Amino acid sequence: MVVVKVQNLVKSYKGIKVLDGIDFLLEKGKIYGLVGLNGAGKTVLMNILAGVILPESGSVEILGQQDSKKSVAPRNRMGFLIEEPIFYPNLDARENLRLVQLVKGKEKKEEIEQVLSMVGLDGINERKKALKAYSLGMRQRYGIAVALIGSPEILILDEPTNGLDIEGLKEMRKLLEELRNSGVTMLISSHILGDLYKIAEEFLFLKKGHIVGQWNHKEVEERLDRGEEIEELFSKIIGE
Repeated sequence: MVVVKVQNLVKSYKGIKVLDGIDFLLEKGKIYGLVGLNGAGKTVLMNILAGVILPESGSVEILGQQDSKKSVAPRNRMGFLIEEPIFYPNLDARENLRLVQLVKGKEKKEEIEQVLSMVGLDGINERKKALKAYSLGMRQRYGIAVALIGSPEILILDEPTNGLDIEGLKEMRKLLEELRNSGVTMLISSHILGDLYKIAEEFLFLKKGHIVGQWNHKEVEERLDRGEEIEELFSKIIGE
């Protein structure tokens, strides 16, 4: 089942095409890795999927609905972490997430405790600490918690493992795998290619605003069997 369908997407800034004829599908219950150098258009693409910006042409279909300025319903079934999470620095995680719930029209207080536990911020010190005192890794965990409010069917995650230590990486991989097993579809961008390789089942390669390849995990694995490192392999596709 296709949950996101992107066709001939184009976006320009000051006459320069940042995205040029983007086409791809996301199927239910799969994790997709979005791979590209800085400036390739990854964040712009994710912001279009999030409805933050609109393309100048092309189409985005989400959960069977065509995207438009008025497309609120499908976005309520999505969760996003794009760049750094937004928060009120003097409030703690629970207070911040309550505000997120209000914006999303959600009311279940137990949901906050659930998502804090899922991302490993359920300890008394983490919950009571103002977010301005959070480390980078803790802010990323909080950002995932924000994305999970409302039990989304689709997650768009930009650098979700940024700032996490080794144990945090393991915990995040486990969480993402559990979400996938429950039927959640994910598009994940990360500069930590080795970690992305462990998480994703499909890979979209973005270069200068174009999708230049789409491989499944088995295709990547076969090439790695020839002795290449993951960074070396991916750089051949997305490099200059």
